[in-house]
Amino acid sequence: MWQGNNKALEIANRTGHKVNLNGYKLYIQYKGTAYYFGEPFELEGEIENDQSFVAINPNANFSCFSVPNAKFVTAAPSLTFTGNNYVDLSYKSGSVDAIGLKGVDNTNANKSLYRNANVTNPTATFDIAEWTAYPSDYCLNLGNLAINNVTDKADVFHIYPNPVSDILSINGDVSKVKSAKIYDLSGKLIKEVNNPFVNQKSINVQSLLPNTYILNIDGKSVKFIKR
Repeated sequence: MWQGNNKALEIANRTGHKVNLNGYKLYIQYKGTAYYFGEPFELEGEIENDQSFVAINPNANFSCFSVPNAKFVTAAPSLTFTGNNYVDLSYKSGSVDAIGLKGVDNTNANKSLYRNANVTNPTATFDIAEWTAYPSDYCLNLGNLAINNVTDKADVFHIYPNPVSDILSINGDVSKVKSAKIYDLSGKLIKEVNNPFVNQKSINVQSLLPNTYILNIDGKSVKFIKR
């Protein structure tokens, strides 16, 4: 995700085991008279299975993520990307994962790219079909993407009608849900209801302005449209 200094990368471990990060590096490719790579940023430490970490620019100012919560805070070249760059996660001398394509001007500026929930393996060849684009500075669930995914359809509950005018109904076992939060597409919290489904399985959204929103129920998120 990027605009101004709001640069952040989240990397998740879905290998099935703990990973030692020593030997992993973040690279960025620039365009001068020819394309060239800046100095890499070397990762260190360990990451447990099914966990993730964030690397962030120290001057970032996201509405829903605090810089001190990141594992790596750095103004290294790889955290100054513009969306036109190729950004690469490498291990020793080989590429592991990438955003963008090498040797071209990419067109990912002013977007927040979230990898789709059904993509569980990294790939050194970027495929935009594996990603969902949100507006710049969108940061919902940043730092928790190993366990939380923003989708058009949640697995554990369903919402209807969608689009909705006033009452958004929930179909699923939500009796023990502790919190329901509604965000706009910038990641700004618009509405929060504690213990929302004690007496009903619905949320009143009549006061919301017509727009697309994210409903987050105990870490599971789904998009809906308010008419």
